[in-house]
Amino acid sequence: MTFSFFSFIMLLTRQCIQRARLLFRLRARQSCVRLYGSSRKRSWFDRFLTPKEEQELYYNITSTFRDYLQKQSTKSAKSYSNIIEQVILTGHTSPATTILPSRLNAIKQQLDDPSTTVSELEQLWREMNKGQVSSVAMYNRLIRAFIRRDALSTAEKVFQQLKLMPTTRTFTYLIDAHIKAGNMEKARMYVERMQFLDQTRSRHAFDYSVMLRYYIQANEPHAVDLLWNDIQQHVDTIKPGWSLYAYYMDWLVTRNNIKPLERLISQLPSTPPPRPILPILDRIINTLSSSSSSNETIVQALRNRIDIDTT
Repeated sequence: MTFSFFSFIMLLTRQCIQRARLLFRLRARQSCVRLYGSSRKRSWFDRFLTPKEEQELYYNITSTFRDYLQKQSTKSAKSYSNIIEQVILTGHTSPATTILPSRLNAIKQQLDDPSTTVSELEQLWREMNKGQVSSVAMYNRLIRAFIRRDALSTAEKVFQQLKLMPTTRTFTYLIDAHIKAGNMEKARMYVERMQFLDQTRSRHAFDYSVMLRYYIQANEPHAVDLLWNDIQQHVDTIKPGWSLYAYYMDWLVTRNNIKPLERLISQLPSTPPPRPILPILDRIINTLSSSSSSNETIVQALRNRIDIDTT
């Protein structure tokens, strides 16, 4: 729009100059002698345009500009009208959920129940679609349920057919599943598709844990540092647990960056570490013990915090 407006001004200026030159030549033919005592500058301006011609030129300029402005305003008005119409139509074509709240609670319990089979999950999926469930959290639970039953391909179908705006958790469930499956290319695809989301709305330890493991597996140290700095800045909101600290400390040890460990150990949760994290903590202790005797203080501090027998 800036370019077209600039072109319009340039064209108008060129037309004015051409018209002025023509009028000047016509006037020059009529009188080639300047009157005595007249100002050269004033005489030139007096002969540039007559009052009538100035008025016509002014009306032509303002009329052309008003026409151009009206055209642009009409175009903008139509654009906004189309947007508003689309929102209204979308609102009318997306009716509210037809499933009763009591049934929604029952579906939620079935999705979280480990005994629910894959075929039962597929039936619940059809019921959710038919009932036009408008909660993306319910579909996130469905994706997680399929993943927990090693039905990752079905979980991806749920994502592909999702008509709601996905959340960070929608992506981190799928990223986590592909990391565990060793398929980093698929995980990277979901990471890239997640970039359009507002990450500040989802500051949860699980999501950060998944992304930390992804960046470590993808060998992106700069991204790891940035992510950890963000965790430290919002530690009261995220409340990082054992898994986040364990993954990060293990990464530091593999890079022989021992200096931050003492401070990190002092930040560890006071609760006992979950069983799946124990092998990682054990590996950290063994690596520190075998690398240098100067690490004994750190090793002992870590043992005291996790209270595990490494002998």
